Amino acid sequence: MVPALHRQKIRFRARRGSWGMARQKTSLEVISVDSWATFQEVVAGPKYRSWAFRGHADARWPLYSSISRYLKEHRVNEKAWAEQEERIVRIFRRKAHLFLEHVPAETDAFQWLALMQHHGAPTRLLDFTWSPFVAAFFALERATTAAAVWALCFPEIWKAKHKRSSHKSMGVF
Repeated sequence: MVPALHRQKIRFRARRGSWGMARQKTSLEVISVDSWATFQEVVAGPKYRSWAFRGHADARWPLYSSISRYLKEHRVNEKAWAEQEERIVRIFRRKAHLFLEHVPAETDAFQWLALMQHHGAPTRLLDFTWSPFVAAFFALERATTAAAVWALCFPEIWKAKHKRSSHKSMGVF
């Protein structure tokens, strides 16, 4: 089934190179697309072959994790975010065995976050896909306004991160 681009515009946002710190401005290319054929032309070539994609139902939304959105929405002071995340994880871990047959090892933080994400709990994880078409599906599935597909060039981000962290004692990504 072809997404209904005739009703919605999609903004293709591409970022290459250093992601930088959260408050640091970085370059962003925005391509407005108003047809499925145009979207396919943009993403089909070799330019975006090693990129990761994420769809947003509203083009105005920034790239925030679900826990960031939740804590911002509830006006939690940013200094308390780590403590709030620990609380959410602790509650999920404490109750998971009641609903799941198998739970991750207590020390496997990433598996716990992935499990939480899968079950709809707010986490710091952002879902990306290697397919621009899967991202377009999620962008358009519930869109009522202009949607967006974010594209990140992870090889370039990885290079920039390692270049930056080699000059510092502690590289923050």
